[in-house]
Amino acid sequence: MRRCRTCGAALEAGANFCGHCGSAITITAPRIPVLSSARAPSSRNTSVVAVPSASPPARRIRPPAPASVSVRYGPTRAQPRRVRPKSRFLAAALEWAFPGLGVMYTGRFWTGALVLIGTFIATGVAVSRAMASSPNAQFEDVLTFLAWLLLAHLVWLLLRMIWAWRLASRATRLYRLYAG
Repeated sequence: MRRCRTCGAALEAGANFCGHCGSAITITAPRIPVLSSARAPSSRNTSVVAVPSASPPARRIRPPAPASVSVRYGPTRAQPRRVRPKSRFLAAALEWAFPGLGVMYTGRFWTGALVLIGTFIATGVAVSRAMASSPNAQFEDVLTFLAWLLLAHLVWLLLRMIWAWRLASRATRLYRLYAG
């Protein structure tokens, strides 16, 4: 049974504090005997502890099995796409001149082709719907429709020009990143 160092009261098993005086319990490890024959010659006071072996003799350790080698043909990691600097002004001007051309200039050919085809299809559908109802339409209705169609095309043009501008800017940044 253990006793408190401060008041001498009996301690419970596993207690961290004395139940009588409340002082913290400090646990000290038992001293390990030092063998005089195991001293290392050194200017510092060091000691080597010999632990008697109660276990069976150690088995011989086998070296690990040789590692296998795999051969990979071709590039080991993806190569970045070859990017050239693009003019933002030219990309926006091409997009203004013809739908999708500025996007194609920035290196996204198929995206630009989809923009071109989509613009023509959307315009064709809008005009054909307007032509179908034109025999009954008044002159003011036709002018209103054309004004809205022009406004829609201008907004679409502005969006495409900003998109082409940003794509060209990105291509130039990537070029500077990989070139520098």
